[in-house]
Amino acid sequence: MQMIKKKKFKILTAILLVICMSMPKYSYADTDPNEVVPQKDQYMELRATTVNTIDGKDKQVIFELWSYNITFGGFDVRFSYDGSKFGTSNLQNNDYTNDENEYFMLESKYIDKLELFTVENKQNEIRAVLSFNPPTSEGDGIKNENGQLTIDTTGGVLLGKMSFRMKGEMDISSFKLKESEIASPKTGIKINIDGVRYYQQQSTFIFTDKTASKDAYLSDLIVSSGIKDEETPENSTYKEYELVPTFDKETLKYELTLMEYIDTINIKLTQNDPKSTIKMKVPKRNENNELQYEEDGQTIIYEDKEIQIDTLQEVVLNKLGEPDTIITVTVTAEDGKTINNYELTIKRPYATITGSIQLGDGLRESMNGTYGTFLEYIANVTLYNSKEFEWEDVIDLTVPLIDLSKHKKLEEIQTEGQNGKFEMKIIPGTYDLYLNEEGFVPIVINDIELKEGDNFDIGNKLLYEGDADGNGIVDLDDLIDIIYRKDKVEGDQDYKKSCDFGRKGYISLDDIISEIANKDKYITIEEFSNY
Repeated sequence: MQMIKKKKFKILTAILLVICMSMPKYSYADTDPNEVVPQKDQYMELRATTVNTIDGKDKQVIFELWSYNITFGGFDVRFSYDGSKFGTSNLQNNDYTNDENEYFMLESKYIDKLELFTVENKQNEIRAVLSFNPPTSEGDGIKNENGQLTIDTTGGVLLGKMSFRMKGEMDISSFKLKESEIASPKTGIKINIDGVRYYQQQSTFIFTDKTASKDAYLSDLIVSSGIKDEETPENSTYKEYELVPTFDKETLKYELTLMEYIDTINIKLTQNDPKSTIKMKVPKRNENNELQYEEDGQTIIYEDKEIQIDTLQEVVLNKLGEPDTIITVTVTAEDGKTINNYELTIKRPYATITGSIQLGDGLRESMNGTYGTFLEYIANVTLYNSKEFEWEDVIDLTVPLIDLSKHKKLEEIQTEGQNGKFEMKIIPGTYDLYLNEEGFVPIVINDIELKEGDNFDIGNKLLYEGDADGNGIVDLDDLIDIIYRKDKVEGDQDYKKSCDFGRKGYISLDDIISEIANKDKYITIEEFSNY
């Protein structure tokens, strides 16, 4: 045993005397009536809690010394560790040190009441004694029972912190109580209860590793759409959206109000700690990309989506009129216990346009009465931005309507076959509505301005048959086209759907009659302000 510092000699001598008096005078295997068997919840723990890096040196491991549900007057502990990986270090700067006053510090409430001494300082081994620092009185966790001072650690009490410098990765398995056949404490631990009774089972002093990160945060959450073109940036369609509130790793709930006609968005997730894991839940869809609901028909089913960190993850958005798209990102820390759930709600405000489209004035009844066929009221309803183009620029009446495909369709649906009805959910704004079907004269409703929650009913719109060449007017050219194709059957090279107004599957005299009856009917542009 090394020489003990002179200033501590008297105190330490008294401590060792108390401990030695309570030592059994027989081997470790014998039974001592003064030895108390601890309960499962009675133990001390030297717990590795934090791994730090200081000024580029080897890593620093901070241990916390805890005591649980033991009332004691002091203890004597001896343990060893792997010296190739660990060495005691200064709590402040992580420099190697053998001075317990530098590598160990009591909690503030114990600094003037307790003292820890190292008795031996063998290589890769520590023997430490914790005792009262006279004069000490009871209070703040310290009891005086029958003249005996004790520390009460009911419920768990942090006694102090200890520092080790570490090379490589954390390995708690090298920390072990050091047994001895001749030197106290023989088991490696002896906890003095009252000067007579004591604990010495090794279960009363354990080493644990709690250094696994508890960081369950994201460092970034980016919502975007479009594609980046690094080579030709001007061709990029990439766009990032602002979240409300602005992203902060400790804020777990966000909203995004989306005012665009897109079906998917991209989410990019970045962990704050690379050792954490991430899962993302999104609304479940079937093979037709339709939302899946529970049996009640209202509760959306969610499923995990495989993700890659720092990579754009495509998420299908719920359609306008459907419930908000809710995306949940679960971050689990390295410790496997600390979890944060980030929730992103994507809202899509909408208005509604409803109505019905009738193909031909009495055409359906006529076809059904003459041929026993059934003309379904299927027409196209297309939405354009009102500022996308001027209709006067695409309507000539002498040539087919200029191809509208170069103009962006915001939305396009078809009417129901039975009654020609339709319902279109749109983002609040100002639009043009284009109603058409092959062979029929189109109608445009111009500058429709709707706010969130508005419902605009266009009523029943009649599209006249006869515009075989699609120039927006029923004229002589259409008649010539139909006469030329008379009696042509669907599948023939010269059959043309736009000349078969009744959708009979062939072109007949009735189609010619319909064309003549509607001669000079032409495309109309109706102003929303007139509704």
